[in-house]
Amino acid sequence: RSVGAMCHAMGLTESVSGVYAVVGSAAMLCGFKQMTLASVLIVVECVNDLNLAPIVMLGVAVSMAVNWSINQRGHDEEVIHRKQLPFLEPEAPQSFDGLAALDLCTPCSALPPEAQLQQVLQALEESTDYFPVKETDGPCLGIATRQALRSLIPGRTVEQVDHVYLDMADVVVDADVLPIHRVMDPTPFTVVEDMPAPRLYNLFAKAGERAACITSIRGDFRGLLSREQLIASVNEFSK
Repeated sequence: RSVGAMCHAMGLTESVSGVYAVVGSAAMLCGFKQMTLASVLIVVECVNDLNLAPIVMLGVAVSMAVNWSINQRGHDEEVIHRKQLPFLEPEAPQSFDGLAALDLCTPCSALPPEAQLQQVLQALEESTDYFPVKETDGPCLGIATRQALRSLIPGRTVEQVDHVYLDMADVVVDADVLPIHRVMDPTPFTVVEDMPAPRLYNLFAKAGERAACITSIRGDFRGLLSREQLIASVNEFSK
């Protein structure tokens, strides 16, 4: 607006300074949120003057071009990236083309249906929040969350895990043996190891899956993929 007032005082333009303020507001909003059409509609509706639409569109186009040359992401996306929030884009990245589900999963500790206390404590030291439950040479029987494993640690009387109440005095007979099968999800989401990575990505991004077991065609357990691990894979393959 100050530039518009100066140009008007110097006789370079007949436009009032408020027009420059409107264009500047639209340009700032577009650069901040990386929204083009929405910024034009919001500003034009606020001033209730459709005659300003062309000049506002020009200002938004210039702002967007400058923003793309400086910033890779918009403000909201940058906040999500820096805070490492579990957010996935609607579409799979191009870097996933040619990858399979087995390429995305990482090794993790598998717990038996009835695990020793020391095994559970060692598993809780890992950074993942999901743990496969399986026999030594058998298929994956289910998935136990970090919250569920913590509820089995002796010293707590009643815990609520996924709407299941456990009375530890009745469930735990031996303090060193914990019934993982009582708190696991017995119907985990399972995919084969050669499933294309973009298709697996869509199941997490659009269907809201939190974790999936990766198996062979014969049902042999290959690994576990959680939402957090998928986000880490997106960041790794996108570099």
